[in-house]
Amino acid sequence: MTKPPDLPDFSQYCEAACRKLWGEPDKRSKKELRWNGHDAYSARTYSIRKHAWYDHGAQRGGSTLELVAYHKGLPKKNLRGTAFLDEWREANAMGIVPDPAPPLPEFEPKKKASGSSGKTKKGNSAAKSWSPIVALYVYRLADGTPYLQVCRTAAKGFFQNKWNGQMWVAGKPDGPKIPYRLPELLAAPLTAKVHIAEGEKDTDALAKLGFTATTNSEGANAWTDDLDDYFKDRDVYIHEHNDEQGRKRVQQIARALEPIAASVRVIRLPGLKEHGDISDWLESDPSGARLVKECESTPVWEPSTTPPPEEEKEETDPLTEPRKKQADILIELASAAELFHDRDDVGYARFDVNGHQENWPIRSKGFKRWLTRGFYESTQGAPSSEAMQAALGVLEARAQFDASEHEVHVRVAGHDDCIYIDLADRDWRAIEIDQGGWRVIDSPPVHFRRSSGMKPLPEPVTGGSLNDDLRPLLNVKTDDEFVLTVAWLLAALRPSGPYPVKALAGEQGSAKSMRANFLRALVDPNSVPLRAPPRSEHDVYIAARNSHVLAYDNASGLPDWLSDTFCRLATGGGFSTRELYTDQDEVLFGSKRPIILNGIDDIATRPDLADRCIVQTLAAISDKKRELEAELWAKFEEKRPRILGALLTAVSHGLKTLPDVKLDRKPRMADFAQWVTACEGALWAKGTFMAAYTGNIEEAVETVLENDQVAAVLRTYMDTTPDGFTGTAADLLGALNAVASETQQKAKRWPKSPATLAKTLRRIAPPLRKIGIDVAFDRENRQRKITITPAKVSETPSLPSPLSFSNSLNDLEETVCRHRAVTDEEAAVTGDGSGSNGDGDNRTTVTSNPLKNKESDGSDGGDGIFPNLTGRHVCAQCHRLPDGKERLVAYGDETIWLHVECERFFIKAKMQEQGIS
Repeated sequence: MTKPPDLPDFSQYCEAACRKLWGEPDKRSKKELRWNGHDAYSARTYSIRKHAWYDHGAQRGGSTLELVAYHKGLPKKNLRGTAFLDEWREANAMGIVPDPAPPLPEFEPKKKASGSSGKTKKGNSAAKSWSPIVALYVYRLADGTPYLQVCRTAAKGFFQNKWNGQMWVAGKPDGPKIPYRLPELLAAPLTAKVHIAEGEKDTDALAKLGFTATTNSEGANAWTDDLDDYFKDRDVYIHEHNDEQGRKRVQQIARALEPIAASVRVIRLPGLKEHGDISDWLESDPSGARLVKECESTPVWEPSTTPPPEEEKEETDPLTEPRKKQADILIELASAAELFHDRDDVGYARFDVNGHQENWPIRSKGFKRWLTRGFYESTQGAPSSEAMQAALGVLEARAQFDASEHEVHVRVAGHDDCIYIDLADRDWRAIEIDQGGWRVIDSPPVHFRRSSGMKPLPEPVTGGSLNDDLRPLLNVKTDDEFVLTVAWLLAALRPSGPYPVKALAGEQGSAKSMRANFLRALVDPNSVPLRAPPRSEHDVYIAARNSHVLAYDNASGLPDWLSDTFCRLATGGGFSTRELYTDQDEVLFGSKRPIILNGIDDIATRPDLADRCIVQTLAAISDKKRELEAELWAKFEEKRPRILGALLTAVSHGLKTLPDVKLDRKPRMADFAQWVTACEGALWAKGTFMAAYTGNIEEAVETVLENDQVAAVLRTYMDTTPDGFTGTAADLLGALNAVASETQQKAKRWPKSPATLAKTLRRIAPPLRKIGIDVAFDRENRQRKITITPAKVSETPSLPSPLSFSNSLNDLEETVCRHRAVTDEEAAVTGDGSGSNGDGDNRTTVTSNPLKNKESDGSDGGDGIFPNLTGRHVCAQCHRLPDGKERLVAYGDETIWLHVECERFFIKAKMQEQGIS
């Protein structure tokens, strides 16, 4: 082919092409634009006067189409004839030249010389004839993002381009097929009739008349299973081309959609010419009125009235028994499974596998594989995807309308005052915990489901000690820290929340990740135990749907939305989103889950998250004390069955004593505190947990206030203004600005307006109140007033006092820690000196209490919880174990030990006893 006499001039698009392919220029002058201008040897330029580009590194330049060829990595060539047309088409697909492109002038190709063999000078076959693009059809995703571009040429040829996020490139998309005009299809109500035409041209013709219309790409025989779900519960009209291929196409689509669509009709328009289509019909029916009547008068398509060609052949042979449909075989095989649904109407199947029962969602891979295996054993063949989808649709309907409802659990469940923990082993066994102990059972009465990544728990054994087996594996510096770590484990083994958030902070190398790994491995082991912080709220709830414990690594600097999400997940909340391919259906995710967060900096810096956290700062580990990770894991795996058994014993004890436990004061996570208090009788002296938890709450409050600029400045202001403040938010902002340094006022989180200050004060008011600064909001004369006053001692809420147990709790003696000043050699403080076995029953199941230090319970006498406490009495107010912060105080004729922070509460209680106000 020779060069057309006057090719279109694309020079005006050269600058736009450079910007599209190279980005914005680094430098600009009157003569040129320059990219990578700091390096003269690799710079790229565009001449404004010549409308041409040049790459100094490659020493190559030229016109717009030559830039496209260079961007594709093609060698330099003379863009003449076919080469010119190829690059024009590529530039058109990339959106560099206009769409549609300007028409090319007609020209005559060279005539072959007489006797020519039809080959070029080099002996190759003649070049393929070129045809210009006459139409472009863009397939878009549900959100309108470009996905596929179908180009139709004047010769009725087609080729495809895919969207790479910036431009169109040659080739098909990597993802599944989607229908043409998908956003319009999803936007149409379920009552709208959906017309499926053959080809984009017919689809656009129907859409122009107001019909909801779509089609598939790649021609008549290219319908795939990816497209079926878009037509679920829809009334579908499938338009038939008047040719053999068109008739086969509509039957294929009808068989695929009939099981899931509300109705299917095959529209065969009368009077169409051979190879006629819907566009030919609309030429004589421009309004589409006759088309509507034809569609409404067409009967619903049924498989029995229009069987596939193979079935027609079987019916004509009287000697051959009719063959069952694959979908019917699959439904019969599924009759061996017990169907049920959960409270969200998700269908499940419970079936036997190698002597045990498994629960799988009907649409899950596990159930599909079970069905496929049964089908192969019955027919020695594989079911088609169409048959599988049809069978699953029927089974889902039966599970929802004909079967009972059961709650489905992940890892931990509760039933009839018992707790069940899924071992997640091959036999689907579980641990049953009741007031009498714990045991491993083969068939739990609850329904567990498995998700990808779940790993099995070890089979627990008796005789373990948390102090001897677990504590040496953790980088724990204080007794309170270990008590709170065990408390989180006990809470995580409970089937219902609220759950505390475990926030681990510390410098590099303080074994934060190792502790998080160990804690999760004791409750909900997973193939990926620690994950990066999620990018969206949706990701969090998807993870919560598939795991009992959520653990995130390097979570320092949580954004506000993620902090709020963790709060909802810890104490109860949910997430909703529109179900895919529907307009009105909603998918709900509601969960309460134990959470572990670790990071170098403070994690719980917002008050609402801090209230739900157990905050722990890990101490640094010296090089001499550091151990190899492989060795630690080996020790942990060896002791894990014993540790798990000890935790289960404490949980059993908690189930037994929980109804009799009452708290004098209820902290923010009262349910959690009550549960651990019920369990602690099997581990240590009563009141130990609440003393440790109270101190941790104080630490969390101080952390929140230290990380809040407004709180820090307000505390300074209150030190200099003992009478407090009363006024508007604007007045308070001015007062605080007078106290704050210039650096504090320029900080990102420092409020720049009175409204922002008011919001901040509402958020930090609870922690400020705990340190004696009361913030109140009121409205006076249409003005909002803020009053800040120092809280009086009598108004300050007291710390929780030791627990009260009802008199009916006969099997547990109320323990009071009695200590005398002893030397280091004499120090051997026991958790309970009563000599009781803690539970008081002799059942055949596991009832031993391996965590108490008593000679009478068969222990080795070396498992005391706190063997390193020396030389101190307990605090007379909180009964907290000695930590070096208490001091001797004279009260009346008594001399007692009190923590500094407990003195005023002790004195207040004594005054109330004596009737002194």
